[in-house]
Amino acid sequence: MNIAVTTDSSSGILAVEAEKMGVGFLPIPIIIDGETYYEGVNITPADVYAALESDKRITTSQPSPQSLKDLWDGLLDTGCEKILHLPITSALSSSYATAAALSKEYDGRVRVVNNNRISVPLREAVKSALRMVKKGMNADEIADRLERDGENYSVYITVDTLEYLQKSGRISAFTAQMGKLFGIKLVLSIRKGVISLYSKQRGMKRSKKEMFRSLADDVKTRFAGLDKNHMTVCVAGTCVDKKEIAEIKDTLSEMFPGRPVCYDELPACIGCHTGGGAVGIGVCFDE
Repeated sequence: MNIAVTTDSSSGILAVEAEKMGVGFLPIPIIIDGETYYEGVNITPADVYAALESDKRITTSQPSPQSLKDLWDGLLDTGCEKILHLPITSALSSSYATAAALSKEYDGRVRVVNNNRISVPLREAVKSALRMVKKGMNADEIADRLERDGENYSVYITVDTLEYLQKSGRISAFTAQMGKLFGIKLVLSIRKGVISLYSKQRGMKRSKKEMFRSLADDVKTRFAGLDKNHMTVCVAGTCVDKKEIAEIKDTLSEMFPGRPVCYDELPACIGCHTGGGAVGIGVCFDE
């Protein structure tokens, strides 16, 4: 069966890479001072962070139903029999609900997968879906496996400034001000697709140490029964220095010997809330 896999730019997979992978790509709209741009099409992460520093108003939106229809119709018209669509987690966007409702018009030819992922874990889920297609699994088998394994990941992120989290309404103005005065850094966690406050640390060095400790503990406890041969170790960031990335990857390689450690830029739909200098680490388990 000819099965296509599609995703949006919250996976960190952008247009050029999607074409190389053979993945259908849907950009998430980014609105800057009322003007709409499309991640990976006509705006770069650097453009987004420059706009943030210029104090421009930035929001994101879900892709339009028409853009979804155009993507799916184009694939079906060229001989695709089934489509597996992996959007941004339903916990952060209504994209899943919109896509799921729209898929009902396609008489079972489109299956929208809610595997509660974003950024590198979502990218890894897309890659897993492609591997399962290659193995000859059918669309429902693949979707069921992706949803079963969807919560088998853990991500921690620390941010350089609290300003943009305050602007997006994720923290209060008081917390942001106290953080600035006392050098407090927040460690955020992403689990089941939800971004939440995990801990507060004094300084970036302590924040990173807490992220490493927490991730190691998750692997030993939450994921104790999972096959470590199926574990990918992830690093992500916004405008992070190459030396810092290399140091983080080296630490993770020592923590999890023999496992691949990948780096990816945080999608702009996350980065517009964290600002530049955010660093994230995580693990995910896939087929």
